[in-house]
Amino acid sequence: MGDDVEPAPYFSHAPLLRRTRDGYVAVMPVKPAEWAGAFRALRMPNLLEEERFATVAARQTNTDELRQLLTDAYAAFDTDEICARLDAEDVPWARINSRDQVIDDPQIRAMGALIEYEHPRGGRLRQPRPPGQFHATPASLHRPSPELGEHTDEVLRELGLDDTTVAQLRVDGVVA
Repeated sequence: MGDDVEPAPYFSHAPLLRRTRDGYVAVMPVKPAEWAGAFRALRMPNLLEEERFATVAARQTNTDELRQLLTDAYAAFDTDEICARLDAEDVPWARINSRDQVIDDPQIRAMGALIEYEHPRGGRLRQPRPPGQFHATPASLHRPSPELGEHTDEVLRELGLDDTTVAQLRVDGVVA
């Protein structure tokens, strides 16, 4: 491990999700320089220079106080402003989108993370594409979720049952 990285977790109590005045951001500074940048972005003094937060042990002793300082600091900024400030300080961050914002997010669009298709009964639907994307075995949606019993015959035939047996199972109410 290099000199510029403290053994994880650097601030073991610090949740990644931070509430801003109008939304949320996820922030994950790890290196001391990233924490110093986060403090500058938040217009806070470098808390690592204060005795109560200078060491891991001191931070653990003062966890509640540090958590409240950070919570209050993030809540004083609009999301756009703190994102720009964190970016300028090279602090790892990500905007947390509301449900409405996800659809138009440039990264979501660039990744093709949402797909739209026509469902036979539900009409036009939008849903996430399969997350894994592999060159040799691409994943995609071939059809909507099946209706109750829609593939029963197909599955039973794959198990080796003939048409007569499948029909009798249906008559006897064993399958839908």
